[in-house]
Amino acid sequence: MSERSDRQSARMKAIMQTLQATGEVSVKDLCVLHNASLATVRRDLLQLELRGLLRRTHGGAVSIEPLF
Repeated sequence: MSERSDRQSARMKAIMQTLQATGEVSVKDLCVLHNASLATVRRDLLQLELRGLLRRTHGGAVSIEPLF
């Protein structure tokens, strides 16, 4: 696996952990947290949405799972 894939996997895992804890994330906050561009974060969110793991919103994403 390439370093790029490893970084993407780590970002996506962190996004899902944040969603499970808070129920929502913003693209802006994710960019700062992961030192990534807007385009990169939006691609990550799109991939997670295509897998059925979240729902993208204007400026971020929300969990589709109930919070515990």
